[in-house]
Amino acid sequence: MDFLQFNAEEISATDLNGVRQMRNFMHNCIRDILQPYLQALHAPPHMQSKFPEIITKSSQKSKEFRKNGNDLYTKKVHDEMDHKMILYFYTKSIAFALRDSEELALAYSNRSVLWMHVKNYHLCLIDVQRALKITKCIHLRTKLLARKAKCSNLKQSNRSQPKTLKFPAFQPSKLVPCAADSIALVHNERYGRHYVATRDIRAGEVVLSEESPYIAVKNDQIYLVCSHCLAFAWAGIPCEFCALTIYCSETCKEKAWNQYHDIMCSKLSILQYIAKNFSEVEDIVSMSTRIIDIFSKKEGIGNMVREAKKLDQGKSLSSQTATECDLDCRKFRTLYSLSNAKIINEKEQYSLFTIRDKLTYIMNANSFRFAPIQPDELSNFCPCDNTGFCLNKRCSNRGSIIGPCSSLANHSCVPNVVQIFLPGPKIIFLTETKIKKGEQVSKSRHFLQFE
Repeated sequence: MDFLQFNAEEISATDLNGVRQMRNFMHNCIRDILQPYLQALHAPPHMQSKFPEIITKSSQKSKEFRKNGNDLYTKKVHDEMDHKMILYFYTKSIAFALRDSEELALAYSNRSVLWMHVKNYHLCLIDVQRALKITKCIHLRTKLLARKAKCSNLKQSNRSQPKTLKFPAFQPSKLVPCAADSIALVHNERYGRHYVATRDIRAGEVVLSEESPYIAVKNDQIYLVCSHCLAFAWAGIPCEFCALTIYCSETCKEKAWNQYHDIMCSKLSILQYIAKNFSEVEDIVSMSTRIIDIFSKKEGIGNMVREAKKLDQGKSLSSQTATECDLDCRKFRTLYSLSNAKIINEKEQYSLFTIRDKLTYIMNANSFRFAPIQPDELSNFCPCDNTGFCLNKRCSNRGSIIGPCSSLANHSCVPNVVQIFLPGPKIIFLTETKIKKGEQVSKSRHFLQFE
């Protein structure tokens, strides 16, 4: 049975065997994948070339990626795709450069040249300032100061008001804090758990606004997308210790470190290796690892294990209403209770490994991948026609996100709310048609993205 097609709502005994077979399959695949990687960790230096590469910061790699960007930049003619490939290589060079090194300053400097070329003087000044704080080279400082003066003058003559996007405020529900009091969570045999309107709702009202740090960036997007909020990282900054994360701002970088990245940082190289060999679930494995790290810090491993065992032995959230359970999307129990599938054998001892297995299943069934339009519609918007690696932010699959409370709404081919993704990351339900009192709130399978 293809576990990618499992339904999180109801699961028969036959399907349950399939889920357990999936667990064994994943364990065997990951074991076979990791064996040469783990051998590489302990191999003597003269033998390490025979094993998979362990990804770490490297001055040599940083120079190579910067050269790749330079080779593209020196072409006589550029188009939008060229610009984004140049951005990809310069940002990757930034990620691999050692902390406060000249290679890091040069990568920021080269990226500032790209921003000046495309007339984004604001981003140019940001990267120039970053390079100036690092470099000790007099020649580079002279070039950067000249670029800064030129950009400052051009920015003054091209000043424009930043665009802001505001959504209507709502009165929050006492039972589901991230939802409006205009909707309520109910349950019946036909639809399972779902939201219904508690009053007539006009088009254009916000009925849910949920912040969720439970995301995973797609493997081929990690140098273009913020690892914390999934926003496009135009002027991305790196983690100071690993070469596999980029953040859109210092705020996201600090939040990530405080919430999970201080634990996850050393695991990213091994997760990257798994992703290359097990691409079907690369987002899910990374996301479940992040969730465990978040709640290990927030609630403690012992409390997680006890809560998981208690929830598996009781009623799941999929058969409870908001009056019967605590629906705080920031708590482990809300996320873990999204499925009633008993994939953990009764004889097994609960641990982080068994919790990860259940979370992997929940992520697969409830997470959303950021592909805001259908593949057969892409040809109308993007020249890549969905045939390969694409950097166009309108069609690229950036990664996955799960919102514990937003995932409780059912899907419909004729939805009455539109899902909107905002950096944060935040999921918003905005009504696009009038919803009568007692009518079910339904969503589509795709997001609108605003940045």
